[in-house]
Amino acid sequence: MLKNYTKKTSIFIFIILILNLIFLSNSSAQELQEDENGFIDVIEMEFIPQLQNPETLEFEYALKVKTLIDTQRLRIKWEIVNRLMRPAEETILSDAIQINKNEEVYLIKKFTPLVAGFEEIRVTAIAFGERDDYISFAETTFFINEDLKIAPDDSDFKNAENIMSTLKGAKTIGIAVDGIFLGLLGLFRFKKWLDSD
Repeated sequence: MLKNYTKKTSIFIFIILILNLIFLSNSSAQELQEDENGFIDVIEMEFIPQLQNPETLEFEYALKVKTLIDTQRLRIKWEIVNRLMRPAEETILSDAIQINKNEEVYLIKKFTPLVAGFEEIRVTAIAFGERDDYISFAETTFFINEDLKIAPDDSDFKNAENIMSTLKGAKTIGIAVDGIFLGLLGLFRFKKWLDSD
């Protein structure tokens, strides 16, 4: 009788454990929301344009990345679609980072425009999880004008452009004043040398 009772108790506990495991796996799967096509997007990405340098015309794009899972390895590949610009010097168009769940990371890339037209940046991200790998995509499109400017009407860009032209003017005036001063000093010394005889 006692053996029969222990056997029934063991089976009951085993069934409860199985049901508990099924419930836990379903609840963790529900944390990652699927869209209407059954696609789970665990990597959130957003492009944030940065100010263009009025002198060199280089500009930056920041990519804000957030994941809904912990991952030891998140690989991100950048692609310049229309080749109207190139990565600036020492800019690499790939990243491999470690990121925790709900943590926000900002990746910044610098570019140099080459010709006018509509350009597009695409990013592919792969998060390597414990059981599954997840892939996500993001893109941004912008226009490069004939002067190779990205946002020439932006107030911050105009302010930076005005400051840069003021500094250039001050530098030119400074060089001219230095030249006049050195010329007068040389003339004075030359005159003094002539009078010394």
